[in-house]
Formats: sequence, C-alpha cells, structure tokens
Amino acid sequence: GVYSLAGVPADVTSIVLTPTLAGHTMTPLTRTVVGPVTGNVTGEDFTSAVSANLVLTTLASHGSVASDPDQPTYSFGTEVVLTPVADGGYAFASWSGDVPAGHGTDDPLIVTMDQDRTITALFTFPGVTASEDFNRPNESPLVVGGNWQQPFGGGNVNLTGNQIVGTSGEALYYWQGSGSFDNTRQFARARVVQAGGQVGLVLLGASGQALVISWHNGVLYIYWYSNGTYRGNLTTTPSTLQNGDIIEAELVNGTIYAKRNGSVVLSVANTTTLSSGRPGFETFQVGAVLDDWAAGTPALPSPIDVFPYITSNESARH
Repeated sequence: GVYSLAGVPADVTSIVLTPTLAGHTMTPLTRTVVGPVTGNVTGEDFTSAVSANLVLTTLASHGSVASDPDQPTYSFGTEVVLTPVADGGYAFASWSGDVPAGHGTDDPLIVTMDQDRTITALFTFPGVTASEDFNRPNESPLVVGGNWQQPFGGGNVNLTGNQIVGTSGEALYYWQGSGSFDNTRQFARARVVQAGGQVGLVLLGASGQALVISWHNGVLYIYWYSNGTYRGNLTTTPSTLQNGDIIEAELVNGTIYAKRNGSVVLSVANTTTLSSGRPGFETFQVGAVLDDWAAGTPALPSPIDVFPYITSNESARH
C-alpha cells in the first residue's frame, strides 16, 4: 500500500513512523525522519509480511474455553472454533474482547486468526440478582451500611486482597444493595478459597435474624437466629469442604437445600419463624476465606436432586 502524512508542521525536528497492519509484521518496525522538515519527504518505505505466529488468548471465570485447533500460535487465516464450557450451575452468556462484530453470543464461536486476539467467555448463574466479587481496596473490617449489613454485632470479617477473610466471632452479613429477592425462593452461593475454620451462607437475613448454612470441621450445620438469639440447629450431617469448592444455600417453597459443587448435600424443612429477609454469607472465628458471592432466585429443584429430610439431635453449631 501507499501512505502519506499531510499537514506536518514546518520546521518539525523529527517524525517517528510506526505503521501497523493486523496480522502482519513490519520491517523495519519504525523509521525516524530527522528534521527540520522543510519539504516533502519520500522513500521512507516499509515491508509487511503475513504473520505465522498469531496468538489467541482465551479467558474465563466460572468456566473455561475449548479451542479447536488448540495451538500456542496460529498462521494467518486459520479458523479456530471456541466452545464455552460452564462450571456447575453456571450458563454461558456472551463473549467479549476481540470478537467479530455481531457474534457476541455465538456458541460455538468461530474466529479467523487475522490478528492477535484476546477473547473472554462470560458465564452467569441463572437467576442471579446480586453479586459481589470484592475487587476493591482492603477494608478492615468489611464496611457495613452500604451493600452489606449485619443482623447484630459480634464477629467481623476483613476484605483483604479482594477476598473475604474470617477474623473474629460469628460474623453474619446480609446484602442490602440493589437486587430483588423472593422470600419463599432465594439462594446464595460463594467460592471457598480456604476451607479452614467455619464458612457458610445466609438466607432470610435481616435485623436480628438469619438462617445459616455452614461448614465446620467436616460437618454441615443448618441453624438460625431470631431477635439476635441463637435458636439451635435444624439439622447437621457430615460434609467436608475443600479449597475451591462452590457452596450454595437455597430456600425453595419451604425447604432449605445445602449444595456443594452443584450437588445437594442436605435438605430440611424450614420450621423456623423466619419468613422474610435477604441472602448473605457467614464465617466463624479465623481460617476461612471466600470470594465470588452471588444471590438471587433459584430454579425449582429436580426431584432427583432432592435428598430426604435429615434430622439431628446435635446441639452444637461450631
């Protein structure tokens, strides 16, 4: 091709020329025209060659991307098929980045490698009406009064390194930011970064009250508070968390479900007096770290996912 630069100021001391063409490598990479420039300049030529080492970078959170062919680099013009693969409970929503116009929701997505591309697959959890990734400056303790509120005083957590870190006492939080919730059908979920200590989720959280689904030392507890007072366990069962697990708490038409990595671990009838409130999260003392909290309205459970009610005479919750 041919290029020209018009309107160069008189007596400019120098001009650096750096041409670009998607999918091509330029030789040389730059040229410098030494001034003062007092007239037309010719002969500052570049040679382009089709790149044989184009890079495709795929990113995803709550899922992954399968590339076919899957190669470290691609020749110019290679077609690559990108297939989104959602984590349990999530669904593919869209693509972002260097995506061909009009193809932001294609599944699969076909791209032609005519340039380096970075493409991100976006996944959502069906029914989510509120979420928090905690990607902001540290807060010690987590600030309440904005998106988060506590049913009553006692324990606290810190926001450290874009994650929630348990620090002291029974720390209960419920969401009071934007988003609507159904009092008869609601869920909360989070990713357990570090499974030490006690970590869990809150349903029907409000001033003085909370329904808590929590894991501690290989046991899953479902218990509740009202008027700022601990009212006891509804049920318990053995269940051990691992770092990286996704935990979920659901209330669906009078039944409470506890899930780990998308599978129901325990269910029990909601025999508490709690009838309204908002979802949140919980830690007890130190050792637990969580992230990627989300909440909203769950889909109705499939009968094959529902375990029989399990009751227990356990009196301890921690």
